Amino acid sequence: MWRDKMLKAKRVQTVETSEKTLELLEILAAGGEGLHIGALADKLQISSKKVLLLLVTLECHGMVTWDDRSRKYRTGGRSEALARQILNQPEVRKTDSAAVVSQKSSQSKVRSKRQISLSPPLP
Repeated sequence: MWRDKMLKAKRVQTVETSEKTLELLEILAAGGEGLHIGALADKLQISSKKVLLLLVTLECHGMVTWDDRSRKYRTGGRSEALARQILNQPEVRKTDSAAVVSQKSSQSKVRSKRQISLSPPLP
């Protein structure tokens, strides 16, 4: 019984971490010149320590880069390459930007329901 509860909690935590990671990438993509860890923590409403853990993982994969001079993170080369690949897909080029905005709005409304539905049934 306790093991099942722990597994379910871990699944929810994994989904939440994944969502924060995607939010982080979206924030950085909109951030232009990059953002400080504190600003990212404020926008994500999580601790700077958690933001740093996400950033280190993303940096290891080339998705974000650290600028020593400005002391800011910004999107990395791999994020940019991924965006180009996605934009070169024929079905993406046909997508109306208004539909994308509408889809994002509806996704945020069902986020909590999605977290529950992504957890597979326990054995």
